[in-house]
Amino acid sequence: MNYRDAVNLVPMQETDFTAFSTRVLSSYAETNVRAGIWLPEEALYRSNADLNKLLPDGQLTAKQLFLSIIEQSTGNKVGTMWAGPEPGSNETVYFLFDIYINEKYRRRGFASKSIRTLERTLTAINVRSIKLQVFVFNFAAREMYESLGYSIYSHAMIKHVMADPA
Repeated sequence: MNYRDAVNLVPMQETDFTAFSTRVLSSYAETNVRAGIWLPEEALYRSNADLNKLLPDGQLTAKQLFLSIIEQSTGNKVGTMWAGPEPGSNETVYFLFDIYINEKYRRRGFASKSIRTLERTLTAINVRSIKLQVFVFNFAAREMYESLGYSIYSHAMIKHVMADPA
């Protein structure tokens, strides 16, 4: 690892959480529409419902890690990350719900470095596995996760049997 470009993961400030949650709400809705899972007119409602179920107490929801990604050498905030126990599992399996690298810092290895740092952090608290979801059309993310040793453990498939109304 090039320590000049290493990252620190620090708890997200409340002001950052507001922007983060707005971005996640919108991004989650858009991704589910693009994947053909949700209709555009229902996407924001469903996204909001899912997030409220996962985060009943918002940023204060127990066991959730809302992190800002900080470049060590400059102190610049390069992105955000959200991980927590996988819903319905014990606390030895965590789920990486979201990682976001700000546009001007992309393609510089910050996502990979952040995930490696998260892995070390979670290993220290006896987390045995980290799961995540990446849609098939997100080639760059899939390639990055595979390069970090993540493997496919399940496939979800969909077939639309009714044409969209004109």
